[in-house]
This record gives sequence, structure tokens and C-alpha cells, in this order.
Amino acid sequence: MKMQRVHIALVAVLGAGLVVLACLFSSFLGFEIAKRKITPYGLFDKVHKKIERLEKRLSPPAPRTDVFKDYKIDTALLTLHVQSSYVGVDGIPYPQKHRNYGGALTSLGDQVLLLTNDGSFYAAHSAKDIHRTGIRAPDRHLDAYLRAQQSEALAGYQHLKDALRYDDILVIQADAQSWLLASYTEFHEEALCYTSTLARVPLTSQNADELNILESDWQVVLRTRPCLPLKAHYNAIEGHMAGGRMAFSPPHTLYITSGDYHIDGMRSNLDALAQNPDVEYGKILAIDTRTWESRVFTTGNRNPQGLLLAPDGTLYSTEHGPKGGDELNILIEGHNYGWPLESYGTAYSGGMLRDATTFGRHDHYTAPLFAWVPSPAISNLAFLENFNPHWDGDLLAGSLKGGSLYRLRLQQGRVAYSEQVSFGGDRLRYVHQHSDGRIVIWTDNYELLFVEGVERDTEDNLRKAFFAENTYDALVAMKIESTLASCQECHAMVGAEDLNAPPLQHIFNSSVASTHYRAYSEALATMDATWTREALSAFLVSPGDFAPGTRMPPLGLSDGPVLEGVIDYLEYINNQY
Repeated sequence: MKMQRVHIALVAVLGAGLVVLACLFSSFLGFEIAKRKITPYGLFDKVHKKIERLEKRLSPPAPRTDVFKDYKIDTALLTLHVQSSYVGVDGIPYPQKHRNYGGALTSLGDQVLLLTNDGSFYAAHSAKDIHRTGIRAPDRHLDAYLRAQQSEALAGYQHLKDALRYDDILVIQADAQSWLLASYTEFHEEALCYTSTLARVPLTSQNADELNILESDWQVVLRTRPCLPLKAHYNAIEGHMAGGRMAFSPPHTLYITSGDYHIDGMRSNLDALAQNPDVEYGKILAIDTRTWESRVFTTGNRNPQGLLLAPDGTLYSTEHGPKGGDELNILIEGHNYGWPLESYGTAYSGGMLRDATTFGRHDHYTAPLFAWVPSPAISNLAFLENFNPHWDGDLLAGSLKGGSLYRLRLQQGRVAYSEQVSFGGDRLRYVHQHSDGRIVIWTDNYELLFVEGVERDTEDNLRKAFFAENTYDALVAMKIESTLASCQECHAMVGAEDLNAPPLQHIFNSSVASTHYRAYSEALATMDATWTREALSAFLVSPGDFAPGTRMPPLGLSDGPVLEGVIDYLEYINNQY
């Protein structure tokens, strides 16, 4: 019996040893396979990635705790007070930068209505009150498209995950009925083709929380003609080129943009669409809401991402150019805007458009009112009324690549100037002015922003307050003020403008070279120091000795009350904000 137990123990030890050896061998084998990428590597790698994706779906990451933000952005004429939140923290995956392409905003009563790219509707009164509604978007047949991608017929085609987008939503009052409209790219499985589609659903309440709308409740009222075949070259369906923006002109005219889906003679194996009079792509369409019949309003449009009917009846659009040449157009029925024969932009290679008659010029077709070169990937448009007197009457355009708003001041039928207002790099997908005057912005990072305009503190007022609180000899005060005026020629003393020099509003006790200014000298950029009173004193007395190579010119200051007063002011404006 004792011998039997010994045998069992030996077998157990040998078994454990074999298991350890097998594990070591497996680990070594796996390491060698991964290191040398020999035959099974591809299979193992695919399995591993599928397991990772499954784990992410089954174990959504914890909700963020910093979903609400409250901050200010200074502009040329006013300060923007911004409150923002990430949407759907409890039900939507952790928001990652640039992962949610698409979505749209409209106003319903006193609520902002948001449609996200997964077909969910949210209602919001503010950034602190955003909640899901009982409204579901019309069916774009995404499941059918995912099935078709696995078919033999589409073997070898390239597919974008966001090919079927929801492009826009709009609430209109037509024929004594309130309607919610939605535009989107729709896949048709039997014919393996797709359309830009417009659907409507009647609204029984102006309160989104009282609505329960199913996918099947929507009625399709327009499918663009013809149904487009999938592209064998480049990407099969390029939904980001669909347009789909809407504007309503009472009592019964609806305008909708219809992009060319990158079927332009360059990015596909198909003939260009925008100049073809027999198709409804690369056009602006006008729809009679009594019959829902459509007609071509303008031609030669590429990817119109914004559409706006101004109070004076002018119809504006923003349009993506190729490489450069984003456009602001005034749309006039029957006009041809030139794409792809003419553009201020170039081909993506930097050369001439394939069928163009000019290079980087707009001589033969209706030219844009304004164009951006390089392209900021301009998104949609808003016309500002009852927002703030300093901005009212201006156009506001979002941008994707630029991560900015562009405020366009109109003067005698032209754009007098364009002010770029940076929002920190987030892709601004949709800009909307709510019925209460606030600006509402939807970003590709699942972020919903509510923006109000407030009067900004001017530096004149701050300087008066500073000298009222600090007593200096009259001659010293005059020299301090003169020095500060010299600083202001290059530096923003209040605000974050950093085009020509670093802003000084928060310079006191900050790290050296810590602003967004991009042209610091190497000496400053590599310096591990803080702008203490002593460091500021040394720099202002002799910039070149403190930071060799700096572009900061000598100010003629020396140790004394004037220097101390200038530093006192930098500390003062830092404390005010």
C-alpha cells in the first residue's frame, strides 16, 4: 500500500513535470512563431484580434467621470461660454476620438434633438440634461450590407465601417402637419446598390419624451435615382460623400444636398456623376412637400456638407473640395458649380483634376462666394440670430480637419472676413442654432456642446482696475503702461490668441514654453523652468541672455519699479482668470 502511494506520487510529479515542459515548449513555440511570423502566425493573429473585439463588446469600459466640462473661449468680439458632455455614457461605448462619424441636430419645441450614427435619438435642454428618447431612426439596412460583404459577389471589394450614415434630421411644418425628416444612405440587398434616401414620420407632440417611433413607422418619400452600384475601385460605398443636408422654405419646398459618393472619374471605375443631367447625384435637389416630387436645382456639386436658407431668402451651401477648395456657395436654380471640371482645389496627388479645364481656378462655372485653401473639411452652416449682437447676422460653419468654427461676416453680398475659433482640435460634425439662440455643436467624439456668447473683459478695463488697485508714482505708472502697450503689439494679454507670440494671460507661475504657441526658440522650448517673478525679471531685462535665440526684442527695462510693475500686472491678469 505504501509502495503504491509512492508510485502515485512519482506519477504525479512526472505528470506535473511534463505539463511544465509542455507549457515551456508552447511558450517557446509561440514566441518563435510570433518573432519569425511563420505560417500559423496569421491565423493566430486573426483569432487573437477577434477575441479582443469580443471582449470589448462583452465588457464595456467603465463610464467616464469627467463627462461634463465648463470653459470659455475668447474670440475677437466676445467670449464663448461652453458647456459640454459626452452623450450616452451609460449605454454607448467609451467615447474615443474620431470614432463616431455622422449624426445631426435639429430643434423640437424647447429641446435639441440629436441623431447619432447608430440610429439613436437623444433629447437635450442643456449639457447637464441629455437623455435617450423612444425614437428610432429609419432602417438603412446595415445588417443586409454586412451580410453582402461576405458574399462571393463582393469578394475583393473594400468596405468602410461607416458607409451607411445618417446625414441629417429636420423638423418642418407642412400642410398643417409637423414632420420629422431623416436623410441617410440606404443599402438595397437584392440589387446590391445604394441610394440617398429621405424618410418622414408625423409628429404627434412637440415634446420628444412623449414620442415613441419605431423603425417601421417611417415612410420613405425619396430615393435618389438611379440606385448606385458598389465601386470596385477604392471603397465600395463612400457614405461620407453623400451630402444629405436639408433646408426648408415654407410653405412647401424642401432642399436637400446630394453628393457624388466619390464617383467623379478619379476615385472610381465609373463615369463622373455631377455633370450628368440624368442622375440625381452631385446635385442640389428641390422637393415639393405636397407631392414629394423632386427636381434638380443645381448641378456640379461635389459633397455639400452644409445647407442654409437665410432670412432674406438666400440659399447657401458649404461644400468639400478635394485637396483644397472647400467652398461657400450661393445656390441659384439652374446654375452649374463646376465639379469635377473646375475647382480651387487640386487632385489628391497635388496635380490637375483629371477632366478639368483649369488648374486651381474657377473661370467657367459659377464660382463660390468664398473658398478655403487648404481645406479645413468644412461641415455644416448656421445663420445667427438673437445669439449676441456682436455675431448676429453672421454665418457660422463647423470644420472637421480644422477642429474649429469659422465665423463669416457678410458685407454687401461678399464675405468681408473669416474668423477661425479653435475648439481644441475636436472634429465639429454639426453646428446648429437652437430655438432659444444658443449654438449647439455635435462632435465626432460623442460630445454635445452648448455655447452662449457673453461680453468679454477688455484689457482696457482690466488695466484701469489694476492701476486703481495699485499705487505707483505717476511717471512710473506711465512707463509701465507704455511697456505693456509694447507687449500688446505681439502678445495677447487677455485671451488665447497665439498666432504671433505666446499669450500672456496665464504666463505667471506657468511652465516655460507651455502655451500652444508653436514657434518657441529652442532655448525656451527645452528649458525646464517656471515663470516665477525672478525668471520673468531676468528674461524681461535681457531676453537674449536668458534664452539665446529668442525672437523677443529687448524692452529697455532694468531692475526697478517699472519692471516690478510689469510683473505685477502679469500676476494680476493671471489671478483675474
